[in-house]
Amino acid sequence: FVKKQYPTVKYLLSVCTGSLMVAAAGVLDGRKATSNKFAWSQTTVHKTVDWIPKARWVVDGNIWSSSGVAAGMDMTYAFIATIFSPDIAKELANKMEYEPHTNSEWDPFYEIWNLPPK
Repeated sequence: FVKKQYPTVKYLLSVCTGSLMVAAAGVLDGRKATSNKFAWSQTTVHKTVDWIPKARWVVDGNIWSSSGVAAGMDMTYAFIATIFSPDIAKELANKMEYEPHTNSEWDPFYEIWNLPPK
């Protein structure tokens, strides 16, 4: 399903271990991506993907991937700010009473789960 639908979408966003399904479909072949750090060993069995271990989220072309579920909220904030506008992203965050992490390289879970460097 993912492989068939990907050519028809403008953007593909994956959250947490959703990147496993996208990788298994071959859509991430040759691309940068990240995933949940707790499940990192399961994720990185897909050797054709350039997995980025220390990242809150990763953007490669029209594909956005986040590490954990909470990082998915931060990625979505960045996506909205990029695709629509920072003002719209901030307005939505304020309505949700949400304070996003806006640095995609901020990733304390990389150390917590003792991942190997890239």
